[in-house]
Amino acid sequence: MPFILPSPVNRFMLRLLDVGRAMRAWRAMSEFRSGPDRAHNDPVSLGECIFCDIASGRSPARFVYEDEGACAFLDIEPVRPGHLLVMPRAHITDLSSELAVKGIAEMAQTLHRATSLLMDRLSAEGVSVFQSNGSAAGQTVDHLHFHVVPRFTADARLTVNWTPAQDAIESLDRTHALLS
Repeated sequence: MPFILPSPVNRFMLRLLDVGRAMRAWRAMSEFRSGPDRAHNDPVSLGECIFCDIASGRSPARFVYEDEGACAFLDIEPVRPGHLLVMPRAHITDLSSELAVKGIAEMAQTLHRATSLLMDRLSAEGVSVFQSNGSAAGQTVDHLHFHVVPRFTADARLTVNWTPAQDAIESLDRTHALLS
């Protein structure tokens, strides 16, 4: 019989852990390479940031391209076959970080290579690139990253509510003044 945590503890633990991702990663550990050959220039401790662990080889991933400053690997919860994540190796939380400019510069070639791989090897007709910045925008891992999703003419649309908001339209002049 499996060990079952008492109900209040169980609810607390489930809030803290994404058990599905953790179990899939644990089961697949033997399928991936890891080791000291991965350069990583950040002192984030083991387990503090899953993407830092992936970049350093301490956690598994299916890498499709990597260089000294950034890497691209398959998302374990893809919206399409070939859905990649591209991230800097250094721990950069989001675009508001002072290090973001350097991180984006390091990711530029990796984004290019990831796009080329999807178009050349999967015959993608295009790609969609997404980035969420901060939890209010849906960022679930506090490490700067981009989703690169292969697209085909016959695809169902990836839905993000882009319906223009009337109040946003009416405030264009005020918003422009605030931002310029």
